[in-house]
Amino acid sequence: MRARLLLSIVAAASLVGCSREPAAQIVEAAPAPAQPYKIHPMYRIIEAPYESRYELVLDAALRTSMYPDAVQQICSQWFPEYGRDVADAFVEWRAKNQLVLDELRNRSTEVWNRRAGPDIAYVKMVYPHIRKDVVDVFMRQSDKMSVENFKASCAEYPALMRKPEWQLERKLKKELVEIREGPPAAPAAAKS
Repeated sequence: MRARLLLSIVAAASLVGCSREPAAQIVEAAPAPAQPYKIHPMYRIIEAPYESRYELVLDAALRTSMYPDAVQQICSQWFPEYGRDVADAFVEWRAKNQLVLDELRNRSTEVWNRRAGPDIAYVKMVYPHIRKDVVDVFMRQSDKMSVENFKASCAEYPALMRKPEWQLERKLKKELVEIREGPPAAPAAAKS
């Protein structure tokens, strides 16, 4: 056993000695430091800081409008016995709220297009990614609930989505007023 260990050490030492480059050159030839990580264009669009209150309110309203979809996805997945009722309630809710949903998505897409610059091809990835984030957030929230409470909330989903409180014109009334005022006007070019 000791002989094998000694033989391994000698072999390793002889390999190090085989190098024709002086040790100083080996240190200098070490790999260059890694280049700073370049953020993916989709994340650059999503994570860009809000340039105005309009963008902040619009993003919050868009995410709120995605919540019923997230809940119906998870309820249908975990409690298939409610799947049909939950899916029907969501489809009904979406039809009633389609104009607001379209408005929020179109306005958001305008913001994302502006943020994208030359990476405009990545804008089509933004909405599905945000939607997935909303689903993931709800999934984490539902993980903190007891199974009984979560199951009960899924059973109540159809009735909840039919309540006036979940009609987006009502639920997002203040936000929609602010959003419909539009983004702040771009500063006028300085006169020469």
